[in-house]
Amino acid sequence: MKSLRALLHQSPGFDSKNVLTFSVNLPDASYPTQQEWPFDSPKSAQFEKRFTQRLAELPGVQSVAAADSVPLNGGGSIRFVIEGQPRPAGQDEECDIRGADFRYFSTMKVPLISGRFFSETDTEDVPWRMIVNQAFVKRYFPNEDPVGKRVHFTFNAKEPYREIVGVVGNIAEDDLAVPPPPVIYYSVDQNPSSFISYVMRTSGDPSAFIGAARAALTEIDPQLALIKPQSMEQIASQSPSVFLRRYPSYLIGSSPHWR
Repeated sequence: MKSLRALLHQSPGFDSKNVLTFSVNLPDASYPTQQEWPFDSPKSAQFEKRFTQRLAELPGVQSVAAADSVPLNGGGSIRFVIEGQPRPAGQDEECDIRGADFRYFSTMKVPLISGRFFSETDTEDVPWRMIVNQAFVKRYFPNEDPVGKRVHFTFNAKEPYREIVGVVGNIAEDDLAVPPPPVIYYSVDQNPSSFISYVMRTSGDPSAFIGAARAALTEIDPQLALIKPQSMEQIASQSPSVFLRRYPSYLIGSSPHWR
């Protein structure tokens, strides 16, 4: 088992220094989501673009990106089939899925392995695209280039095939001590969500920017609040594997005393 020092010094696949994170939840009453496929939310998309731009204008902010979650916080999974790799009915493949905008990987300094990142032209009006990580390639395309291949999400028959446009390095999505799982990244610019997480790379201490971010949000919509603002380094220090190595007595002290 890795030591606490080893865990804290291993690369999570991104640069966690000087990154502020927080989330915003858009109430359905003001930002309605369509109840049928493709479950669009035009007002959520407008908010995301406007708020991201406002945050990027703050003094000392180097870059800002939107996602559906941030690393080390876990997330959802998706069932899918790969074009040309048919599966028996009911035996779809399944892996983790995360949403990211076109600025996300560059803001987090995640390396591009092949292909390209999402771009500003990947909008709702063009064919839907996706990016995968190296662990996905190792499992599903061990001997070929996945860029240009297509994947179909099976939760809805109307879902189109999505083209893989890029491969990125593995990120510690769930925990520092767990090998990075295969991950599909979809574009939040093409599929807006009412729950948006932000990553903001700053020129100094991220906590010093919380007040400015909160004020910017109030300017745009006073009913909204920053949810759990904290730095990426704080999130890493709260990772389960780090916590258990830092406080091993917690498990002992909290265990019931059996008679």
